[in-house]
Amino acid sequence: MQETVLHNQSLIDFTLHHCGTIESLVAMTVANNLSITDPLTVKTILEVPEAIRKDEDIVGFYTDGKYVPAFNYSGPSYAIDEGIGEMIIEETFIVR
Repeated sequence: MQETVLHNQSLIDFTLHHCGTIESLVAMTVANNLSITDPLTVKTILEVPEAIRKDEDIVGFYTDGKYVPAFNYSGPSYAIDEGIGEMIIEETFIVR
């Protein structure tokens, strides 16, 4: 079965949406020749193997409620700390 990637979905989100379990993630990567961390583009069509493990209750929850997992977490983003504890004399802390 083929399904389309939606906005802001990672492969983990896509697998959870169409299989209901993260246990199917490795099978999804193999079937689509992808890495778990590869970014997906919107409207890409991916293959969902028929023999893949599915949790029908979770898939039904997403389908019936029209919920779409689309988190696409890309890691923490930190602001540069320019406080007094991060300053280095003569480099970032200039004595005048």
